[in-house]
Amino acid sequence: MKMRLLSLVLCATGIAFGQSSNAQGHDGKPVEDLNNQTEPPMLGIHWSRDFMPNSRVIEDAKAARSRGNPNMVYHGGKIMPTAVTQAIFWGTSWGSYTGDKITGMDSWYLGFNGSDYAKTADEYTGSNGQVGAATTYEGH
Repeated sequence: MKMRLLSLVLCATGIAFGQSSNAQGHDGKPVEDLNNQTEPPMLGIHWSRDFMPNSRVIEDAKAARSRGNPNMVYHGGKIMPTAVTQAIFWGTSWGSYTGDKITGMDSWYLGFNGSDYAKTADEYTGSNGQVGAATTYEGH
């Protein structure tokens, strides 16, 4: 009995270690060597951009949350009552620009000071004052 077991173990060992490094699969193509790592290691699950693995949990949490007021809520902090603006034109081509975009932006910012459009935000008040329609434009 021991001799049969020994011969079976030796036969299985020979089959396991007898494979060559250029083995071929049943389709005749070389078998991939999984010992050579050609890519960086996978460091966890990488979900696709539009996949949300916890979408059901998020939806349940939103449903359980009480509905709040959609309006802005003042929490007693400071506000920015006035604004100082300056136009910035990025890029190398603006130095030699001859069109009307720069003068148009200058005109818009100068006209914004005290305008009816600027007055649309004067309803907000903070601990340091009220938002005003006055702005300062420092050019470009």
